[in-house]
Amino acid sequence: MYFAVRIVFSLILLFVVILILWKRKRSALRKKTVMALILVTMGLGVLLQFCPIENVLVGFDSPESVFHYMRVGEIQSLIEGENSTLVVYSQGRNASSVQIIEKAEGAYRIPVFSMMKRIDSDTLDTTAGHYEVLRFSDTEDYYICVSVMMTAPIDSISDSFSTNVRYTVSELVGSKTSVVSIYAYSKGYPDRYYLNINGNRILALE
Repeated sequence: MYFAVRIVFSLILLFVVILILWKRKRSALRKKTVMALILVTMGLGVLLQFCPIENVLVGFDSPESVFHYMRVGEIQSLIEGENSTLVVYSQGRNASSVQIIEKAEGAYRIPVFSMMKRIDSDTLDTTAGHYEVLRFSDTEDYYICVSVMMTAPIDSISDSFSTNVRYTVSELVGSKTSVVSIYAYSKGYPDRYYLNINGNRILALE
C-alpha cells in the first residue's frame, strides 16, 4: 500500500500539471515538455519513498497496522521499546527480517528513512553466525539481533537481561541446518550483554 499510494499520487500530479499547462497554451504540449514532466514526477515519486507524508495526516493504532501498510510479509514477533517497536517478519521461505516502527504521542508512525542505525556488528567466534546492534534514531532504544546456524534443537535461550528472548527458526531446504534468529531490547547501549544458547555463551558485548 505504501508504494502504491506514491505511484498513484505521482500519476495524479502528472495528470494535473499536464492539464494545467495544456489549458494555458491552448495547444498540445511538445514531446520534450511531456518527457521532462514525466522525469520530474518520477523523481518526486522516488523522493516520497523516503518521506512518509502520511504521518502528518493520520496516526496508526498498532505497529501491525503500520507494518501491513508499508510491507508484505508475516509478522513473527514484536519487541517493544519505549519510543519504537521492532517488528520481526518473514516473506515466504526467506529468513527473518526486521522493521522498526516509530512510537510518538500515543500513536504509531511510519519511520523516516535512516531512523534505524546500525551501531555495531560482527561475526560470532563460537559458532557460524553474526550479530548487530540497532538503534532507533537518537533515542535510547537499542535492539540486539543475532543469527546463528544450528543443527541441534534449541533447549534454552537466555541473556543477561533475564528477559523473554524472542527467536525464530528457519530451516534450510534439503539440510539439517537451521538459521536461528534471536532478538532482544535494551534501554541504552547493551554494555556487558551476553547471550547463551543451550547453556553455551555465543555472544558477549564489552
